[in-house]
Amino acid sequence: MHAQQTVEIILGFVAFLALAYLGLGVYLRNPKSHTNQLFLLLSALQAAHIVTNYLSLHPPVDTAEQQLFWIRMVVVIGAFAGPVVFLLVHTFPKDKVTLKNPFLAGIITLAFVSGLIAMSPLLFSGITYQDGQAIPIPGVGAPLYIFDVAGMFLISIVLLIFKYFKAKGEDRIKLFYL
Repeated sequence: MHAQQTVEIILGFVAFLALAYLGLGVYLRNPKSHTNQLFLLLSALQAAHIVTNYLSLHPPVDTAEQQLFWIRMVVVIGAFAGPVVFLLVHTFPKDKVTLKNPFLAGIITLAFVSGLIAMSPLLFSGITYQDGQAIPIPGVGAPLYIFDVAGMFLISIVLLIFKYFKAKGEDRIKLFYL
């Protein structure tokens, strides 16, 4: 194991523990709150991202197939992160998800479809190496995945800005910290 890998493991472990502590701390303050549940889910996704990202860079079995598998697992997690961030921003600072059922079902469906695409050759059809670095080969499913992740994050940021300027008092302070 190289010194760089050791540093990656140590930093990853510290970040993993911080995310677990933060996610559980928020959740345990009010386990019935949808906001706290979504925050815990987002923390868990980020912690899983740390692990899968490390494994995508240093697969346990050093083959192209294994590396592609772990790269796909990283993007599967990303497929759920965008929708969870959107739901968190939409719900925060309230305790209940107020999104109408058809929209909620659409967002959940988008996450699962995008996750399935991410696991398949539709997102990354293969892998090549350039200067020892793995380069995934994009597939035809990339636009939907990009909409899911980047689009949901962008919509979340815009929504957060609108909610911030509309809010007053304590809610505005909470939105600022979010």
